[in-house]
Amino acid sequence: MGEEIDEVLTLDQKRRELLQQTETMKAQRNAASKKIGEAKHNGESADAAIKETRELGDKIKELDQQIEANDEQLHDKMAHLPNIPHDGVPVSLTEEGAVELRKVGKIRDFDFEPKHHWDVGENLGILEASLGNSQVLPRDYFNQVEIETVIKEVGEQVAARLRHHHKLAGCLSLSIGFSYAAAEADGRGGFHQALKIKPTNDNQVLTQQLLWLFRQNWDGQAVRNIGVYSSKLSANSGQQLNLFETPRNQIRHSRLNQVIDEIHRQFGFTKLVYATSLLKGGTAIKRASLVGGHNGGKRILRPLPLIDNVFQIS
Repeated sequence: MGEEIDEVLTLDQKRRELLQQTETMKAQRNAASKKIGEAKHNGESADAAIKETRELGDKIKELDQQIEANDEQLHDKMAHLPNIPHDGVPVSLTEEGAVELRKVGKIRDFDFEPKHHWDVGENLGILEASLGNSQVLPRDYFNQVEIETVIKEVGEQVAARLRHHHKLAGCLSLSIGFSYAAAEADGRGGFHQALKIKPTNDNQVLTQQLLWLFRQNWDGQAVRNIGVYSSKLSANSGQQLNLFETPRNQIRHSRLNQVIDEIHRQFGFTKLVYATSLLKGGTAIKRASLVGGHNGGKRILRPLPLIDNVFQIS
């Protein structure tokens, strides 16, 4: 963390120096421009002042480009600095280090094993079956490419779960939660949008729809939470071909998804990953070391295997 902060301070100091040089040169250019007017008024040659003005203008333009490049690096470095926790937050890597501030109500003791709410709802027929994943990001995400990388990762996880359960999704939902500061400024905690789609469990189709939903509703706010949910589920009894795409391509995508799922099932998620997961902001690989999968709220922990293969699909 200290190294990242030093880089931000260095870039900030460089920005201040460049701005000072620019302001000095602009003052010199103004003085040279004044000399041009005085020389012409007195009938004297203004060539030297004109040359000086042009040279200063070129140097100012070059400095402006350096400032722009420096500002881009500075903004990127600052965006990756984590939020500063409250002084009262305990330092711990496990739940055992958490401090209980207060307890509301009394925990009931049952003489039977209580069911989860989703099991009760399903038994009563009051809940619609759905599959989804959500993630709290490790920091505030400002960069659109980084946000969309995580959306694609979560969307691919949902698509894999659909295929695992032999289901097709007829409705896709994207939930975006803003950071605290962004929520205060925007007046909303985020947005949740749903879209009816042709029943599918294809990675490419689902991620394209998710990115469309995001781009239609995001306006530059810092993002801290991303959730993807699929509903209107139906049995995957066979592949329904799309008239606007060749059958060969559709079958190819379907088989590719199946092969990837089988590799993940046998050897672990990180044995084969999309190249986008290696980009800055990608979280799927790190998440694989914490959560191997979850079904009905249960988390299965597994060690993080080494990354053996990376592939890019056009």
